Order: sequence, then structure tokens, then C-alpha cells
Amino acid sequence: MKKIYNITTVLLLFAFLACNKKPLPSTEPSEPMFYLNAEMNGAPIYFGAGEEDYYMNSSFYYDTTNVYVLKADLKQNTCGTNCGYALTILVNDKKMSGSSESINMTNALRLGDYMYNDLDLEALYYQALLKPVKDETALGDHKWFFNGQQYISYTATTVVEAKTVFSPSLSYDDSQGSCNTTHFNVFKVGNRLQTTVTATKVGSSSTLQYSFSTQSTGKEPYIYSWNFGDGSALDDRETPEHIYASQGPYNAALTIIDANKDTCISYYQVPAYFDLKCDANFTCTFVPLPNNKAYSTITVLLTDPNGKVYSSKDLIQPEASRFEVLSVEDYVMNEHNEPTKKMKVRFNCTLKNGSETITLNNAEAVLAVSYK
Repeated sequence: MKKIYNITTVLLLFAFLACNKKPLPSTEPSEPMFYLNAEMNGAPIYFGAGEEDYYMNSSFYYDTTNVYVLKADLKQNTCGTNCGYALTILVNDKKMSGSSESINMTNALRLGDYMYNDLDLEALYYQALLKPVKDETALGDHKWFFNGQQYISYTATTVVEAKTVFSPSLSYDDSQGSCNTTHFNVFKVGNRLQTTVTATKVGSSSTLQYSFSTQSTGKEPYIYSWNFGDGSALDDRETPEHIYASQGPYNAALTIIDANKDTCISYYQVPAYFDLKCDANFTCTFVPLPNNKAYSTITVLLTDPNGKVYSSKDLIQPEASRFEVLSVEDYVMNEHNEPTKKMKVRFNCTLKNGSETITLNNAEAVLAVSYK
């Protein structure tokens, strides 16, 4: 009996241990490798590859300014109705390249903060708008000369490169033989300090007395140095008056220095005549053109369920906006047999479509781009 008892005890022990084995670990659901997690206008927004037909499309392209752009698209693969949001991130290369060159990914995609490719970037080119001071109803011919070309029209426009000197001139002929004169001016394109000079005849009709004034864009206070063009002493007043001894056109010049020690020179043709006002003065306004090259910058695009695209490019980002690349690593070849990089980013930004805006805050995303 004792032997039988011992065997029974052993069998019961095995049965007990079998019933109390640790359960096999359950398979934990894995998060999508590529995703966006953010607050959109204060409400949470999330989507990831592998869920609801979302997928990660990695690509690149060579734009019209000879800059490679790395592109990450996180969107639904096929969508007819009830579409979800889609995120696109564009990363401009650090430099211009030839279309046959490979992208240096060490320089093109780095860790750290990036600027947004928005309207706050320093312009590379400006549109110059030239307009005579004389009213358009005045009879006569207006002939502009700049960039080695002559243009016959009342106003003129041209595109000029930033940080260059632009020297246009205007010839005015009243077609009656009583007025034929030419005036020129010099502009530092894109310079923060610009000034426009005007001169107004004052005093009695028997004197050639003029009051000078200026409108300037720079940092005050300014230092003024007026040259009235007749050999008289320089004048350091802000709004001086000057009397010319004899009739004639005089090319007055103002040299102005602002608080940043920036210097600007502006010329004005004073029509010092008792009766006839014959001058070819003109104004020049510089309008910055979008900086399309915008090296090492980011553009964020969010497409809503209606297909409307909101962009970070068409506005000046708020001060709190930021884009940071947290990690970059090699990833698998994409469907086009192109090498790819996986990157983790976090950002805040404002996006715009017409008058409508979307704000993305506390955004985190893992995305992929390809390259050559």
C-alpha cells in the first residue's frame, strides 16, 4: 500500500504543477511604425500606417530652383469617401545640386531645429516697381534705362537680386521742346534702410527756395548729410531749407546713417525754375518675392477630409512655432528601389488655406523619405 500511496502522491503533485504553470505571454498590439500624434486646434488627432488603410509613401524630387526636396507622405492608400487627414512633410536640401548628383543625406537630413519655409525668410529676389513723380496725365515720353535695356512706358517693373545695387534712370521729354531731362538713383536691393527724398518749393515766387524732407525705413535715430548739388556746404538737419542762386536742375543727395550704422544714399533732381517744373524724379518700391530655394527648411502640409490642403508656407509662423528632427536612421528600400531614411520629428506650426488656419501643437511623427 505504501508504494501505491507514493505513486499517487507523485501523480497528484505533477497534476498540481501542471495546473499552475505560468500562462504564455499574450501578443501585445504593436503601434504603427509611422504615425502622426498631435493636437489640431486644441483637439487630438492621430493616424498611423497600417490602420484604416494609411500607408507611408517616401519620395524625393528635384525642383525648379535646382534644390532636392525630400518628401514624406502619410495618407490613406485608396479613398473615395469618408477620407481621413493626410500629412506631408517637405525637407529642402542644404544646397543647390545638379539633377544628376546624389543627395548628401548627412547634410540634407540632420538632427536639430529647422526653419520653416514661410514668408519670414529673407528674400533672394525682389520685384522693383518704378513710377515717375509726375502725374500720368502729363504729356510727354518716359524712357527707363536699367539692366542694360531701355523701356518706354509710364511705369516699369523688373526683378532684381537681393544684396545687389540697382541703378535705374528715367528720361522725361514733354514733346514740346521745353523740358528734356534725365534723373538716376541708386538702391541697395533688400537693404533694411531705404529713404525717399522730396523737395517742395516754398517762400516767395521770386526766390528759388526749397524745403527738403525724407521718409526712411531703418532704426532710429538717423544721422543726415544733405548735399544740395550746387557746391554749398553740407547740411545735417532732418528737414532743411535751401535757396538756389540761379535756375536749373540740381541733383541733390542725402546720405543717411541709422542706429545700426547702415548707410543709404538717395538722389533727387530739384527743378529749380521760376515757372517751369521740369524733372524726371521717380520712386522705386521693392516687393520681396518668395524664397523658393530656402535651403534646409521645412514645409508642413495637412490635407483635410474634403481634400483642402493647409500649408505652413503661405504665412509668417508664430514665434512659438518650431520643428525639430529627433532621430534619423537607415530604413529599407522603398517600392521604387530607392534607399530611405526614417526620421522622428516633433513640431508646432500654423497652417493656412486662404483665410482659414489650422494650428498643430505638441505634434510628434515618425516618417520616411527616400533619396538618390
